[in-house]
Amino acid sequence: MITIVGPTACGKTRLAVDVALAYDSEVISADSRQFYRGMTLGTGKDLDDYVVRDSQGNIIRVVPYHLIDIREPGYKYSIYEYQSDFHRVYDDMVSRGKIPVLCGGSGLYVESVLRGYEMHEVPENPELRRQLEGKSLAELEAILKTYKTLHNTTDTDTAKRAIREIEIRDYYRTHAEQLTGYPAVKSLVVGINIDRDVRRERITKRLYERLEAGMIDEVRGLLDRGIQPDDLIYYGLEYKYLTLHVIGKLSYPWVCLYFAMLSVGAVLVPLDPDWTAEDLTATLEKSDCSVIFHDEAVTDKLSGVPSSVEKIVMSGEGEGTFENLRLEGELDDSAFDSANPDPDKLALLVFTSGTTG
Repeated sequence: MITIVGPTACGKTRLAVDVALAYDSEVISADSRQFYRGMTLGTGKDLDDYVVRDSQGNIIRVVPYHLIDIREPGYKYSIYEYQSDFHRVYDDMVSRGKIPVLCGGSGLYVESVLRGYEMHEVPENPELRRQLEGKSLAELEAILKTYKTLHNTTDTDTAKRAIREIEIRDYYRTHAEQLTGYPAVKSLVVGINIDRDVRRERITKRLYERLEAGMIDEVRGLLDRGIQPDDLIYYGLEYKYLTLHVIGKLSYPWVCLYFAMLSVGAVLVPLDPDWTAEDLTATLEKSDCSVIFHDEAVTDKLSGVPSSVEKIVMSGEGEGTFENLRLEGELDDSAFDSANPDPDKLALLVFTSGTTG
């Protein structure tokens, strides 16, 4: 088997298709969000990448793919089920003399195959959930790192998903003697490395192409089919923010801001009212980050940051402004007066992490 792994927007699908073409083979997906029917734009299935066309645009071949569009949205597809589905497809391909090409997007799914884990249905652990309740996503990810290495933060981009992931890993840690493993699948693993700035540009371009292609209508259609908002929010990233927008809990300017943050690997940091300029300086230096947005509550504190900290970009000035983040005028100062549904985050900083990606 040949396994293709790498960060978001690095070109995994395209390379997997090229490899499958070279070996007259087929692709098996390991992306935890692409299993669901109707969730196409928001999960980046890029199904057109599997289509080979001639110079006139005529279809001459379609590379077969597996484990995409196999469940209904809202269904909680487990790694246990993935293992069973993967080995069914894998065994069939091998029996036909094909070299399977695994295209990885979710670390634990790839890991479960390559290391030969047998995944069991993991029951809910009410006591563990009570212990984790109220913890921030950062705190939950810190706990999760004690169980396994995070390959892809898409696995845990909401607190709900992180809690479930901890629950799963805790179960395997405490029930190891009851688990029997599948044979590890031997594979050549190809990791794609991509320049951070190029990757950010691709993510930004892709996000706005998907918006223009109808991603909001896709979310609206899923909700109209009876999918519960919490189930879509559970999938995180685009679906989280667009669902909040469609149900009236997040205005479009804030959707644009969150998408801009996703495109540059940014995080929201609520402003502590007791912060001093020294605190802000220390935070900037420790986080290796730049301020790309701030409100008036931060202005005085920013003025006290030493000039040696050359990381501050004021809103509306130079590189890193909303216009340069491809928001194209969707945002103006008044949009932030009441658009944010969380009053605790009205005073905030947006940091662009220098280590993200």
